[in-house]
Amino acid sequence: MEVWDGVSDSRISFDWASVGMPAAKTPGEDSNIIAYMTENTNLTTALLKRLEEVGGISIMDNTRVSNIELGQDTDTLDLRSWPILTLSNGRSIAVRLLIGSDGAQSPVRNFAGIESRGWDYNRHGL
Repeated sequence: MEVWDGVSDSRISFDWASVGMPAAKTPGEDSNIIAYMTENTNLTTALLKRLEEVGGISIMDNTRVSNIELGQDTDTLDLRSWPILTLSNGRSIAVRLLIGSDGAQSPVRNFAGIESRGWDYNRHGL
């Protein structure tokens, strides 16, 4: 398996033989399979089921992050190092850990000051 970025010579590759491992066997056997492919709907269904089993987790569908800013020091809490998310439904949430997996126009990346560059490949897919 090899992955490269197309702009530079940066690439990563993995070859079972190079690490002294036998080739992957068929699924179901005791094997050295590096990955499985699954449909998104199956993965999402399984994850939502597990979240329900664990409990204590709120899922907010159809909600976007409108704004992110650091909190303030109050009489009861010092939230100066906590990101405060303002959501499109008007709700605000203080978060201890903020993970950005929010797409190309990422408000999380912008809040963190992480620069990004990109271009249109004039390609579409299903």
